[in-house]
Order: sequence, then structure tokens, then C-alpha cells
Amino acid sequence: MKKGLQLISFLLFFCYSGNAQKSKIDSLKSLLTMQLTDKAKVQTMLDIADLSISLPEQLKLAQASLELSEKIGYDSGKLMSLFALGLRNSVNGNWAKGMELAYKGEHAAIEKKDSSFELSFMNIIALSYRKQKDYTTGLSWSRRIISALNNGYPDNGNNESAAYMQCADFFSALHQPDSAIIYGNKSIGVAVKKNLPPKFAAYSYQYKANAYTQLKKFDSAIVNYTNALTLLRGDPFGEQEVEIDFAQMYFSMNDFNNAEKYAISAYNGASETTNPHVMIDAAALLVKIYEPQNKLKAYPYLKTYLALKDSIFNKEKYNQIYKIDFEEKKKIAEKEKAAVMQLNKERQKKFVIIIVFLILMAAGFAFLTRQKQRANILLDKEKQKVEQTLKNLSAAQAQLVQSEKMASLGELTAGIAHEIQNPLNFVNNFSEVSNELIDEMNVEIEKGDLAEAKLIANDIKQNLEKINHHGKRADAIVKGMLQHSRSSSGVKESTDINSLAKEYLRLAYNGLLAKDKSCNATMETDFEESIGNINIIPQDIGRVLLNLVNNAFYAVNEKFKAERLRPKTEGKAYEPTVSVSTKRIGDKVFISVKDNGDGIPQKIVDKIFQPFFTTKPTGQGTGLGLSLSYDIIKAQGGEIKVETKEGEGSEFIIQLTTV
Repeated sequence: MKKGLQLISFLLFFCYSGNAQKSKIDSLKSLLTMQLTDKAKVQTMLDIADLSISLPEQLKLAQASLELSEKIGYDSGKLMSLFALGLRNSVNGNWAKGMELAYKGEHAAIEKKDSSFELSFMNIIALSYRKQKDYTTGLSWSRRIISALNNGYPDNGNNESAAYMQCADFFSALHQPDSAIIYGNKSIGVAVKKNLPPKFAAYSYQYKANAYTQLKKFDSAIVNYTNALTLLRGDPFGEQEVEIDFAQMYFSMNDFNNAEKYAISAYNGASETTNPHVMIDAAALLVKIYEPQNKLKAYPYLKTYLALKDSIFNKEKYNQIYKIDFEEKKKIAEKEKAAVMQLNKERQKKFVIIIVFLILMAAGFAFLTRQKQRANILLDKEKQKVEQTLKNLSAAQAQLVQSEKMASLGELTAGIAHEIQNPLNFVNNFSEVSNELIDEMNVEIEKGDLAEAKLIANDIKQNLEKINHHGKRADAIVKGMLQHSRSSSGVKESTDINSLAKEYLRLAYNGLLAKDKSCNATMETDFEESIGNINIIPQDIGRVLLNLVNNAFYAVNEKFKAERLRPKTEGKAYEPTVSVSTKRIGDKVFISVKDNGDGIPQKIVDKIFQPFFTTKPTGQGTGLGLSLSYDIIKAQGGEIKVETKEGEGSEFIIQLTTV
């Protein structure tokens, strides 16, 4: 048991052991294949988890040790396993799950009357609040630990030092640097006095350094960061945390060389150990350092930052959803705990009072059961109503999506109808001329002038060839319309992306001319010919391009109309322009649709990809075009984003992968 407590206490902030030796792990794993007792297996699995640097392996081993401990009724093993699971989940960002496990462990420790474990689980709860940035609540938990220790709770110094350490971190986060320094010194004092592992003091030095940075006492901050790094040698995760804080301090001092040095070291270390929170902070800082002078050098870090931001956002979203469920479970657990405590007090009363109490409880339980049955009946009815409402909403949404697709097809058809008019005009003209030539040829034949008749016949032949040529052109346009309007097969095809973009730009423009003859927008293209073919679903990407180009023409046309109504002033007249370009960077292809309209107001930029959001007048837009475009691009493994400036225009950029 003593060994288990030492392991758990040491794990409090350092669940990833930087000094783990593969040979020792292999040796411990071989023990699991031997005839060990169940209790020994529990301890061995926890030892392997302590040495491993693989988070999935740590969680798997801790979960297995918990299940085995519960199976054999090994209370100490259960507490150690709950602690290991709770801590690892909290440190890795799954703080809602970590907090739930910590509360479960705290209740188990209280029942077992194990005060040391009780304090350890309280430290995890404080850490979980730190991870979710609820510094005030986390600070209150750390102070509860300190209060319990002052009231005689036994401890070997680990929980006390950790509590002071977390207080220093909380005060630093709350921008109370003086208090952070005081508690950091207290933590270091306990760690030295109790001869605790050096990492306890290391993190306290780090939090003190953060406080000195807030006070702009950079010399003191550098000393404390250096002390922290010295004590954390051999612990890659600890080094990365300190290095990124060190880099941010230098950046605030405008010392970009040292900022770059520590940020790159933190980024490379976090990449090797898969530490996403440090990676995203380091990537963001490197973008700030490189972007003003060398955007190309900043680009890979920006790409990493955006990818990690999306991943961490999804994890935070999961934590928020999980927390709602957890808070309900917590309330139920607190009620159950209060009921147990009340029951224990009642057991101290006289036997007659207990009997009366039990009778009242039985009557109350029967009443609650009847009420629950009634509530379930009402709940089933409400559930049926909700399900029917959801079905109706789904049907309505499907109709709206189909409406948007038909509107898109209408835009496409308008453009094709306008474009097909030219070959039809040629066919009509050459047919009329040929008919007249035949009459002339008949006259010459009657005269007996066969030479002139042959010349006229040659002219008729040339006209028929032109009619045939323009007929085939019209046929190709119709086939193209059928190809673009058919339902998507969902299968990627090798497609010339430049030809696809050029074709939909032309169709959109012709559709606009068909509706408004006064439109005189300029089309500009810049296609990188080396791109060649890429694997995409052409019908889906075509719909996206058509939607973006139509929006661009709408924007410049609206601005053009507004400019005509304004009083004429000196200066260059407004020239509506829509540009489409492509380029390739590595295995990524970028398609840009740009206009010089009025742009998108910043206050609504975050809403434009939401379903049913539109800035067009009532009846002119469904609000589904950009939402469907976003979903199509995401489904094909790409990205779509917008860059805009009010009064100057907007640019939509599609990113597709070529592999």
C-alpha cells in the first residue's frame, strides 16, 4: 500500500514519465504472463502505466487494473486505478471525464476513510477546473486541501506541495502575480523540506516565472524558467510546457531570436511526443514571429495551427457536452451521499423511530413509484410528439435543400440557354442563305450555265459544313448541360479542374446576361496549367463553383447598380470584376473566386456558412447555398474559407487534396 501511495502522489502532475526505460517496461510486462496474484497484477499494470509514454496504453492498463480490482474487491487497487485514470484524462484535456472519475474516487476514499487518497482526488478536481479555465472554482478546491491539512489530515508533503503549486498557477492565471509568487515559494519550501522529487519544485518555479513575466520583471522570470528547465531535464512533457512559456516571455520582450529558439524546441518536442496543446501554442507563436517577414516560412506552422485548432475545438465541444451529463450525475451523487449521511444519523436513534422512518420511506417510495409511472406515460407521449416534430423538420429541410439544388440548376440552365443561342443563330442564318443559293442554282441550271451552278453548289456545301459544325457545337452544349445537371454518383473522377472552373465561370456569366442585359462585369482568370487532372466528384464541385461565382456576380452587380445611383464624382469609375484562379502548393490545389463588390460585414462573417442564413432580399435566396457548398467540400476532404474587407470585396478559397 505504501508503494501505491508513493506512485499516486508522484503521478499528481507527472503522469508521463520521461525516464521510463523500455527494458524495465518489458520486464514488467513479462511478469504479467507469470502466475502472479491478482493484487500483484493490479500493481504491475499500474507500474507499467507509470513508465509508458503512450497515453492510450496508460489508459488501457489503468482501466484493466480498475476492472480487476473491482472484480476481486481490492479497495486500495480500485483507488489507485481511479486516480491514474482521472489524472490522465484531466491532463490530456478530457477534464470532464477526469473530474467524474475523481469525484467517484473521492467518495470511495471517504468511505474507506483514506484521507491521503481523498486529498489526492481533490487535487485532480482542482486540476480539472484549471484545464477548463475555471480558475476561481479550482482555487477554492486547492484552498480546501490546504485547510484540511491545517486541520490534521495526514500527508507526506506531496498533496501539500501540489496544492500550493496549483494555487500559484491559479493566481497567475487570475493575474494576481504577487500571490502566485508567495504560493510558489511555499510549494518549493515544502518540496525541499520533505525531500520530494525535483519536479514539484520545477513547476513551482515555472508558475513563479509566469508571475514575474506579468510584472515585467524579466530577469527574475528568466532565472525561474531556467531553474524549472534544469529540474525537468529528462521529462519531455515538462520541458515543452516551460519552453513555450519561456518563448512567449521573450516574444513579449521583442526578443524574437530567443522566442524563435524556445518555440521551435517546444514545437519539435511536442511533435515527437504528440502533445497537441503545446504544439498549437508553439505553432501560433511561430506564425506571429515569421509572418511579418516571411509568409512562406510561417505557412507550415499556420497549417498545423489550423488543423490542431479544429481538433482541439472538437475535443472541447465533446467536454462541454459531457460536462452537462456529468453535472447531472454529480447532483444525483451528492443527493445519494446526503441520503446516506442522513441514514447513518438516523441509525443512532431509538429502534421505534427507525421503524417509523422505514415505514414512511416505504410509503414515500410507493408514492414516488406511482408518480414515476405517471411521469413515464407523459414522457412517452411527449417523446412521440418530439419525434414527429423532428420528422417534419427533416422533411422540410430536405425540401429546402432540393429547392436550393433546383435554383442552382436554374442558374445553370439560364447560362446554357444564353450560350446555345449563338450556334442556333448561325444555323438559322446559314440555312436561309443556302435556301436562297439553291434558288439561284436552279435558275443557272435552267439557263444551261453549269459552271456558275457548280460554284453556287460549292457555296451551299460550305454553308452546310458550317451548319453541321454549329449543330455539333449545340449538341455538345446540351450534353454538357445533361452531364452537369445529373445527380452526383458520389464517385470521384479524374477531372481537369481548370476546364471545370472556366466552364462554370462562363455559364454563370451567360446566366447573368440572360437575366440582366445591362450587366457588364469583367471576367479575369489565372489558371496554373501544371495542375492537370485531380480526383474529385465533378458534379458536386461544379455546384460549389457555380454557387460561388453566382454570388460574386450578384455582389458586383449590386454594387454597380448602387454606384450608378450615386452622384458622379471625380476619379476612376467602378469596374465590376470577378476573378477565378487556381494554384497548386504541394499536394494541395487552391481555387479562388474573388470579386470587388462591397464585401461581407465582419459581424456576420462567422454566420455565412450556417444553414438558412442569407443577406439577400426575401425571395432571392434560401440561405442554403454556402452551407451546402461547405458540406460538399468537407465531404471531399477539403476546406473552404473566406477573406473579405468591407467596401473592397470578398475572396472564397477552396482547398482540395490531389491524392
